[in-house]
Amino acid sequence: MEDMARLAVIEQNTPSVEIFNKILHALIQHITNILEFPHDFELRKIKDSLIKDSLSLDGFADYLKYIGFELITKNEFLLKLESLFNDVLKYEDEDLQEFARLHIPIVTLQIKAMERLREHQRLIKTGQSKETDLNFDIAFLIELLEWYKHSFFKWVDSPDCQNCGGRTTYKRNTTMKMETETCRVEVYICESCTASTNFPRHNCPRALLKSKRGRCGEWAACFTLLCRSLNYDTRYVYDTTDHVWCEVFDYDSNRWLHVDPCEAKLDQPLIYEHGWGKKLEYIIAFSRDDIQDVTWRYSGHHKEVRQRRILCSDLELMETILLLRKHRQKQVSEARRIYLTKRLVQELAQMLVERKPSDYDNEGRISGSLQWRKQRGELGETKSHVFDFKELGRYSIQYVTSKDEYRIYKNGGEYEIINTWCDGTFEAKNVFRKEEKDWKMVYIAREETPTIFDRRFKTLILKAELSGGHGDVSWQHAQLFRQTLMDSESTLCVELTVNEN
Repeated sequence: MEDMARLAVIEQNTPSVEIFNKILHALIQHITNILEFPHDFELRKIKDSLIKDSLSLDGFADYLKYIGFELITKNEFLLKLESLFNDVLKYEDEDLQEFARLHIPIVTLQIKAMERLREHQRLIKTGQSKETDLNFDIAFLIELLEWYKHSFFKWVDSPDCQNCGGRTTYKRNTTMKMETETCRVEVYICESCTASTNFPRHNCPRALLKSKRGRCGEWAACFTLLCRSLNYDTRYVYDTTDHVWCEVFDYDSNRWLHVDPCEAKLDQPLIYEHGWGKKLEYIIAFSRDDIQDVTWRYSGHHKEVRQRRILCSDLELMETILLLRKHRQKQVSEARRIYLTKRLVQELAQMLVERKPSDYDNEGRISGSLQWRKQRGELGETKSHVFDFKELGRYSIQYVTSKDEYRIYKNGGEYEIINTWCDGTFEAKNVFRKEEKDWKMVYIAREETPTIFDRRFKTLILKAELSGGHGDVSWQHAQLFRQTLMDSESTLCVELTVNEN
């Protein structure tokens, strides 16, 4: 009866009985072909123009779903999701994973992870930390992330000239057939010798292990492979506002952890919205056997995000995700499917609650050149602060690293407090406040490149240049104002007197 009722609705919306009969005949013929040749998957695709044209009729698309057809969308965004979900399977190649492990200093990272664990446990036992215990897998992940960011992979804004090593300027895009793939290639022209230099934007993980350079797409792709090669349950995360990163599942806390290899950030999901200033729309995560809309984990303003989601309807997105998930999970065991479902429900419940940003989520982007980040509007709030003392008296400017605040005193009394180290700087280049949550230490550190850190006053310039260091973490060896998180004393003090002259 339901079948007849659905057909009656279609007939009512068809221009004539004759056309309706033709549509019905074409559909019956198509189904007959499928039943006669069940293993020919090409026959299952609807190619008949009459049936395709009839999809616009009210009730016809729903009827096809009712009798077992699955409609493939023409929406570019949804097709992109399907492509990314299929693409993530490349990280499951066992030979590729074995090749990836050859590039990781596993023993060294294991030793560092054990040292990190011991220090974390010592702080807990001595009452200096109230955090929960750190498991070895996450301690190792932290070390892997630091090594990857500071020792293995390289960010490229524009490549050096392959002829003379000089600066280059972007000229055009082209495509090129490489050893393992055909990929987009950016062509740059040298400003000195005018020679051209190619910068391939590799998609192949094997090629990325050799080149070890790129931008966020290459960084996330290669790091996803390294995590999978070490058996971490890993997701590749796609953000429609032009960024990608990873997620790793922590079995101790039963939740997915945000991991951004470009920024060396772990479990700081609100950094894009609150630090970079992104207006988020859709953030979709892909793993070997699941796909999930994780937008809500990365935003503290769900209503505002919903208003910006216009690439497809919520129903279309949900149906696409369910369809792709259903097909992929046909390949897993029943026990695995039940586990994935339970984990999914728990994750959905976690994302219902809007998270509040912490101080760690307010940092702007650090990967990429200043000009490039400024063009993308991902610097966060930038201020050029000047300490301007017009009244006579004795002043003391103190910075407390643990509290991340400046305390300005006048004639021995508290005069003003400025929160965050960058709000008290006139200019800071390639410098950031590094907080080691597990070690309970904090300091101002440089990035890998030579850096300058300035604080300017009306008649005084205080400059600190950070350089040097040894080994894989040389960038950490150049530090300013290091102290424990428990300390409250100032680590910088500038005293001056403002006179009439």
